[in-house]
Amino acid sequence: MGHSGGGTIIHGAVDARPDKVERAVYVDSGPLGEGGVINDELPAEGDDIPRPPWESFDDADLPTGHWPQFTKPAELARAILAAVDRSGMD
Repeated sequence: MGHSGGGTIIHGAVDARPDKVERAVYVDSGPLGEGGVINDELPAEGDDIPRPPWESFDDADLPTGHWPQFTKPAELARAILAAVDRSGMD
């Protein structure tokens, strides 16, 4: 499972080892297209892009749907379980 920028991590894992990954669950995220970046406004330090400080985020963005693990954890858990449930597969 990858949330937000973590979607690029799971996309990389699926791309690198498609034979080892059965499911990829994107939470408020998705795979990037060729050459895509998560956020080109983040400051880079060499090859690293450190996590931005919490102060750089607006307080009003935190209770939104971008953080379902905090705002709707039960609903998110059900959606993840449904996504990985094999019984509905052909």
